[in-house]
Amino acid sequence: AATVLAKMVRENTNLHPQIKWPNDLLIDHKKVSGILTEMQAEHDQIQYVVLGIGMNVNQQLNEIPQDIRHKASSLKIESGQEWDIQQTIQSILRLFENTYDSYVEQGFEQVKKEWEHFGYRIGEEVTISTMRREWQATLIGIEPDGALRARDKDGNEEKLYSAEIHWGEGGYHA
Repeated sequence: AATVLAKMVRENTNLHPQIKWPNDLLIDHKKVSGILTEMQAEHDQIQYVVLGIGMNVNQQLNEIPQDIRHKASSLKIESGQEWDIQQTIQSILRLFENTYDSYVEQGFEQVKKEWEHFGYRIGEEVTISTMRREWQATLIGIEPDGALRARDKDGNEEKLYSAEIHWGEGGYHA
C-alpha cells in the first residue's frame, strides 16, 4: 500500500514522496498519508485483511493545525495543485491492483525494492530505542514480514518489529 501511494504521487507530480516505516507517506519530511491494517488469522491461514488509508489531499495550510504544520501537509500544499478526488482514488486502486498482481506472480522482491527506493532515511543513521536499550544504527531496508532492518556501528544487523525511531527531522517517532 505504501509503495502504491508513493508511486501515485510520483506519477502525478514532480514531488519525491518517501515511506516512513512502518506506515506513513511523507513529502519533504511532512506526513501527507497514513496506512493502518487489521488482520484476522488462524495459525495456518489469513481470514481477512482490512486496509485503511488516510490522506490529506486538498487541505490548505490554514486548515492544518498550527502546532503540527512542521510535520503535516497535504498533496495540494506540496504540489500547488488541486486534486480530483475521484481520479486520485482511481489511480490508487489501479496501481494497487497492478502491484498486487505483480506480488502474486513474482513475490515480494519487487515490492521490497520499491519500498526501499522510497524508504525514508534508508542508508542513514538514526537513533533507535527499545525497552532494553538505545543505540545508533543505519537503516538498511525491510524484511518480507515488514520488519525494519538496521545495522549498528559494529556491523550487527537487527530486525525491528517495534521500536521508537528518532528520525531527526520534524520530530518524528515511530
